[in-house]
Amino acid sequence: MSYYKTKADVFSDCLSNKIDRLLYINAKAIEQNLITQRRNKDFNINDFKEKNIKIGPLVYGEAYYHEKDEYYEVIGFLVQSECEYKGTKLNTYGFRSIYFGKCNEYAPVDFDYGDSLEAFGEIGNGLGDRVEIIEELNSLEEVEKCIKENSIDINKYLKKSNLLLNDKTNKKSKDYDR
Repeated sequence: MSYYKTKADVFSDCLSNKIDRLLYINAKAIEQNLITQRRNKDFNINDFKEKNIKIGPLVYGEAYYHEKDEYYEVIGFLVQSECEYKGTKLNTYGFRSIYFGKCNEYAPVDFDYGDSLEAFGEIGNGLGDRVEIIEELNSLEEVEKCIKENSIDINKYLKKSNLLLNDKTNKKSKDYDR
């Protein structure tokens, strides 16, 4: 399972499949990132864990890749997550793609510097790139209803990959709601 290839593929699929694809892609992206980080001698694979807190609305947007001055279409979900790196927890809001239009192979498709699950405004990635939310395709309420009715475990792929952040208290916990 990977990103949708066309917008028509996205629009013809049911919401529960879109949510499942999001969860799978996100877990695989984290896993791939950790494989890349293993080259760093100070890095231990158990130093990083993540947990999806809430899956927000499905939205359509226009992303901007500053290094190539390039705009491209994206469709994805707004997501609230919590991650922990070497004992420090971070609560984030972001955009996770399930589809992206023609763009440079290095163009970002996920953006983590959001403020909420509200389906408007811009979300950056801290590097000068951003996505502007243009349209809400499925509301937060519709997504939550689908998750509940289909008993979707929003952390199932993180569990399978041993990347799930457990619910535990941490002295170094920091809550950054950006």
